[in-house]
Amino acid sequence: MARGCLLKLVVRLTFWRGDSILNFSDAVRRVCACNVLDTCMTDTAQPRIATKASNNAKVLIALALLPLTTLWLMSGCVRQQHAPATSPPPVESRLKEQPPRLVAILPFELPSGEAAMEEDKADAEIIRRTFANHLRTRHYEVQRPPETDTLLQGKGLVRSEEVAKLPVSRLGAITQADAVIFGQIAKIDRHAEGSPDKATLEVRLRMVEAQTGTVLWENGAVSQAQAGQPGGHSPGLVMVPDGNAFVLRHMAVQRTASELFRNMLQTLPLPLVKTSEAVKAPTVMQVVSDAATATRKASDQITVWLQGDPHLQATFDVGPYRPEQVLTEVQPGVYTGSYKVQPGDNATSLTIVGHLSDPTGLTVDWEDPFGPVTLDTDPPATPTGLTILAQDKVASLRWKANREADLAGYRIYKSTPPSADFQLLGTSELPFFKDSKELMNRRPSYYKIAAYDKVGNESKLSEALVGVPVLSGPTPVRGTIQSSTAWYAGESPYVLDGDVVVAPEATLTIEAGTVVKSTGGALIVRGSLIARGSAEQRIVMTAESDRQEHPWTGIVFDQAGERENVLEWVRVTRAVVGVNCEGASPKILASELTENGIGLTVSHAASHPLVERTQIMRNLEDGVSVQDAAAPVLTANRIAQNKRHGIALNHAPGVILRGNALLDNDGLQVWNATAAAPVDAGGNWWGTSEGVAVLSKVDGAVRIDDYLDGPAPGGKPVVLPTLGPGLGGPLTESAFLLLSKSPYLVSQSLVIDKGATLVIQAGVVIRFKAGDNSLVVREGAIQALGTKQRPITLTSASASPKPGDYTTAVRFEGAGQLPSVLKHIRINYATTALHVAGGSPDIAHAVITHNLQSALECGGQSSPNMSYSTLAEHPNNAAVICSGQARATLHRNNIVKNAWSVINHSSQPLDARENWWGAAQPDEKLFLGTVEFKPALKQPEPDAAK
Repeated sequence: MARGCLLKLVVRLTFWRGDSILNFSDAVRRVCACNVLDTCMTDTAQPRIATKASNNAKVLIALALLPLTTLWLMSGCVRQQHAPATSPPPVESRLKEQPPRLVAILPFELPSGEAAMEEDKADAEIIRRTFANHLRTRHYEVQRPPETDTLLQGKGLVRSEEVAKLPVSRLGAITQADAVIFGQIAKIDRHAEGSPDKATLEVRLRMVEAQTGTVLWENGAVSQAQAGQPGGHSPGLVMVPDGNAFVLRHMAVQRTASELFRNMLQTLPLPLVKTSEAVKAPTVMQVVSDAATATRKASDQITVWLQGDPHLQATFDVGPYRPEQVLTEVQPGVYTGSYKVQPGDNATSLTIVGHLSDPTGLTVDWEDPFGPVTLDTDPPATPTGLTILAQDKVASLRWKANREADLAGYRIYKSTPPSADFQLLGTSELPFFKDSKELMNRRPSYYKIAAYDKVGNESKLSEALVGVPVLSGPTPVRGTIQSSTAWYAGESPYVLDGDVVVAPEATLTIEAGTVVKSTGGALIVRGSLIARGSAEQRIVMTAESDRQEHPWTGIVFDQAGERENVLEWVRVTRAVVGVNCEGASPKILASELTENGIGLTVSHAASHPLVERTQIMRNLEDGVSVQDAAAPVLTANRIAQNKRHGIALNHAPGVILRGNALLDNDGLQVWNATAAAPVDAGGNWWGTSEGVAVLSKVDGAVRIDDYLDGPAPGGKPVVLPTLGPGLGGPLTESAFLLLSKSPYLVSQSLVIDKGATLVIQAGVVIRFKAGDNSLVVREGAIQALGTKQRPITLTSASASPKPGDYTTAVRFEGAGQLPSVLKHIRINYATTALHVAGGSPDIAHAVITHNLQSALECGGQSSPNMSYSTLAEHPNNAAVICSGQARATLHRNNIVKNAWSVINHSSQPLDARENWWGAAQPDEKLFLGTVEFKPALKQPEPDAAK
């Protein structure tokens, strides 16, 4: 047995050819069927195909080691005689009897690696796909190369050099294949012997079992082939697609590879299950299309040729997208057909697959090795944002750039007049174009823009835009416009040397991009003003000079009634009043009224303008002023950073405010001077999501039942929890008392408990029925947020009120988590106005008068703080009475006309310094107990509530 092994090894080494050399350990294992070397091999030790340069060296090394390895082999082979008969069958038998379930063909390696030319890389992929087609003819289940690449790239493996370094078992796991094929392209010569029709290839292949690393098959060969002519009889060529330069460049290489693999694969054993089939499958020699690596648009033809056995049935698939397209035999063994791309066909990387079937239904599939086709029938988006600046015999067009990755450029179409067909004027790769062809001043030209992609798909035409060339400005204007007139951007700026009046029968149209400046005069509109700018080309109306002592008057819509008046994308600035609507109802859309005296004024019952998506900001007084029963509709505006109020209302109950952002104005966000005309201001964003803060930003008869928790349109409505007009019983969830629902009646004590807060809006009136009725703060809080102009009033419900009609207005029995605040309140006709048995309420700017006993009574461990208040007319007791351990603080108050000023029975001193007691030297008889009332004010506190 040892001699036999040795003899076989010597014979094998003798015929060991350089172009098909085997790894030495594999050679020994194959000769002796011996597993001795397996102990020295790991899964990472992949068999590698030797390059031609190293063949001779390997042979010399093997011969030199022959004497030493002979004894080792003999011992190994002898041991094999005694080993159990469990060794695997020879490789050839395994391939026949148990072929791999799935074979993955790894990316082929090029000799130059990363530095390979793009043409070399393209050739390598064509050679690989050609091999995949031929391997399928040997009845092996082959994973499509694109699928293999997707699996590898999913693991970050892009370069063939990276793939080759991985263990075979790892590659098998990634590709889910039982065997992988390594390919090395040692040489590519596209123009062998100086002829463009010839190519020379040197390719080495190796099939390795993924689980064991065993080399199942390998071969290497050098081949040279000549590309045939269209319609010829060369077995590797069907037809040269004239319209595809890529296929033409690589046809010789592909044909050579096809001939090479047809011969090489004769050494690959056929699985027995296939060789036993009686019927021979049809033969396919070539499948090629004119769309390989190309992109086709709607109405394009994809033509496919297939060469194989004659007189059979042939079809092709455009990927899975359009299967079973018919191929017609145009000469024996040559089939051709086409597919017309339809609108809506959109797909990438579609492989063209040809099918050839015999009468029994036995079919052979063959993929186009030159690469996939892409279908793109979607045109780019229609260009938007088209603007025109027409000057002296020139029109400059601009538009927003399209963002499609395959955008090729734009086509510009022109028409004169607009009713005529638009004709192609020119193209541009960038989003601008200048037209000076046959333009005449004051003669309009109309333009439309279309975008097109690299395939040729063209978008719909944009909306037409007119350009009127004119002489350059400035253009002085004044007086009355009696007939319809247009102002053009090219003649800008238009300078108002005095008032310009648009007569009732006239229309003034202002082109986008126009600038209007005024030396002081107004633009008075009694007819129609159509000023439509755009986001890219706003119309600007401003003062003529930044140093102008007196700014201009602004735009005045004077008794224009319901005539059409539009300001869209217009900026009005540095005017006394930006826009003044007096008996007129213009539309003010997406505009800016900024840095004026007042941004917008609306007056007269006939005025109901629509103001939408407009910024009314940084004006020196109010942002919006509405009076005299005017009823504007203000929606989705930003009214902010004005120096006084955001919106000031006076006798304007019909105003509609919805979806606006009202914030950061120096005064109030909304102020209503008329208590009898409440205004609904719900559904706006106030710069805060806290209901208490929202109410603090308005004053007067302003109803807010809900507000937005963020700017529109994303802000969601928040409903204010409000109480009805009848108050009483427990309150365990926070709630609001609103001026719009005032007055309120307390028919039994309202107990604020369990963390609830009662918020009272400025101007609210709360009346108490006779008896033990109070607002009781237990484990909660009260926030009465009156203002100087609109204090909160707590009083008797009696038609003839008198002191002592009800027990206590507010009684604090405990302290909640939030502080209690009473500001700008008036309390009268109670027995005791405020009773503080617990907590530390802050009471400021209060007027507490005409109560039966006292203004403030405190006990327990309470510590109320009262400031800038007036406590007067308590003839039966002291204004302030303390007991227990209470520690009250009184500062800057006017405490006068009471039986006593302060009585302190508390164990703690009472701090009552800096108050006015009715005289510069207060009478000490007005104080009982420990009261620190010095120093006292020498005169009444002027900031105390009166």
